[in-house]
Amino acid sequence: MINKKQKNILVAVIFSPFIIIFLVVLIGCIIDVVNNGFDVNDFEIINNLKKLVISAIIILLLGVVRIVVMKFSKKKNFTKRYIDNPLNSNDEISVSGAALVSKNIINKKSIFKYCARRKPTSSYDTGWVFMSEIDDDKYCGNDDNFEIMSYADIIEKIEPAVAFICNTLPIGSRLVLHIENGKKYFIDDKTGEELVFKD
Repeated sequence: MINKKQKNILVAVIFSPFIIIFLVVLIGCIIDVVNNGFDVNDFEIINNLKKLVISAIIILLLGVVRIVVMKFSKKKNFTKRYIDNPLNSNDEISVSGAALVSKNIINKKSIFKYCARRKPTSSYDTGWVFMSEIDDDKYCGNDDNFEIMSYADIIEKIEPAVAFICNTLPIGSRLVLHIENGKKYFIDDKTGEELVFKD
């Protein structure tokens, strides 16, 4: 999974060459004009101006493409998968046990974004692992980067929405939390389905 930090790095790598070319040509034009004055018949100045315009157009087009891609990716319509609502007769969700939580979440370095359910190691272990938006495979491969937290505390202090998934999804589940216009929902990372809990 590509996290937000990796996406930003990728965008920077794509934009940087064109921005550098634009700045270098712009500085060259300014120095040339300062030293020699502006002459419409100066081939070098005209050539540099063309490069400036082309670089600016490319940067603008890349920006437009990025905006369009982000807009359509946010509006993607996921297939819905309906799951029984875990609310009991008292309209309270009964949860117990514990889960692993990324220290990036606990230390508020990043927000909760991903979770996966592995095979529990004890009767108290729910099997759930909660990861942040910036956690990559290397980070997640180090057990020291996670702390054990009671599931009730995770609901109260980190994300109330995880109450619905505690005992409803099987081992092997992998979810991504999406937030759009104030609405929170989980997407199954394997199938791309949006999880909808029945009323």
